[in-house]
Amino acid sequence: MQRLPEELKKYWLGKYQWAEGNFDIYIPFIERALTGWLKDGGRLGFICSGRFMLQNYGETLRGSLPAVATVDLIVDFRDAQLFGDATNYPAVIVATRGTAAPADPVAARVFDTTRNLTELLRDVREVLASARRVASHQRGKYADAFPRGAVSLTPGAWLPMPETERSVFDRIGAAG
Repeated sequence: MQRLPEELKKYWLGKYQWAEGNFDIYIPFIERALTGWLKDGGRLGFICSGRFMLQNYGETLRGSLPAVATVDLIVDFRDAQLFGDATNYPAVIVATRGTAAPADPVAARVFDTTRNLTELLRDVREVLASARRVASHQRGKYADAFPRGAVSLTPGAWLPMPETERSVFDRIGAAG
């Protein structure tokens, strides 16, 4: 929000509850889509920066989104340069308005990149399909996929990662 005129930033901060701090501009759009535009059962997909999954400004979104929608899919492309030479940390979020089960998404994260975008997306699609089918962590050439329950949808960070990495991450966090 650094380049947004101050009066517009104040307007968005006053109008949208999920927008806080130095929020990214897509956060009000996600809130509006899920709380106003979609009917119950309506589905949406956003391609946006995945920074909200970890940054402080995304905490309200992370806490509020699961209360109004079922998050069906999270794909964290991390630093894969999907849009030319820009490093923009893209993510795909798919959600359905309403909180019917299942409450946990299938998730994937890219851990290696290639200049062949078709190959990268094919690998993501294949590991996601496999994780859905066998309900366990799947590793491809460029991406990991995780079954429902692997990403905890709380106001804390949303971090798609294998259980072995998560336990190390949690121990480091607990040590301070």
